[in-house]
Amino acid sequence: QQPQRLQDPTPQVEGSEAALELRHDRVYDIFSRMVLQGVPNLAVIGGDAAQVLAEHVAPRSVAHVFVNFPEPPHRALGRGAGIGVESTTNALAMLTPSFFRAMHAVLAPGGMLTILSDNKDYVRLLAATVGVGMTVLAVTVGV
Repeated sequence: QQPQRLQDPTPQVEGSEAALELRHDRVYDIFSRMVLQGVPNLAVIGGDAAQVLAEHVAPRSVAHVFVNFPEPPHRALGRGAGIGVESTTNALAMLTPSFFRAMHAVLAPGGMLTILSDNKDYVRLLAATVGVGMTVLAVTVGV
């Protein structure tokens, strides 16, 4: 059976947003705040981002992907502070080369990817990863 693509039966609303979160407590928190604040243009999705993008989001249908403070692979594994290319391909890391390809596939022509992080070394590694076959417009690391 083919996975069902996300489809909105209502007319397109300018500025429609989707929040995608793996952890159930965060899905609940986002959904609760959306309801209590009366946000009309937000879909809250719980699940693995790689699977949701690959199986449920139509190609070339997303204007902007935001990744907010992703967990660096070394933290996901509970290891030391070093980040190496090998560690970005572990099973627990979300921002792998294949995930960047999945994000690229759903981005509309001219679409953008923004990754927010306070980990300078990780951001540089991600820029190098995404830079293979894609255009990196800017890398800014805040303190």
